[in-house]
Amino acid sequence: MAFGLSCSPFLLNTSLKHHILKYESEDPQFVQKLLQSFHVDDILTEGSDDDEAYVFYIKEKSRLTEGGFNVSVMIYD
Repeated sequence: MAFGLSCSPFLLNTSLKHHILKYESEDPQFVQKLLQSFHVDDILTEGSDDDEAYVFYIKEKSRLTEGGFNVSVMIYD
């Protein structure tokens, strides 16, 4: 991935979407929530409680790691 080019955000976003859509038949609700959570190179999401947010994070990290993406987390209260 080329960083610093004007097209880099588009290429990253397209790559992420392409990878995530591979799981659409397996887990459509997760895929929709994740796709709606993208903001450039960030994923902004919430859960109704800590357990729901943690399960989503584990799925997200696992799926994106399979595609070679590194996921780190920041928690805001």
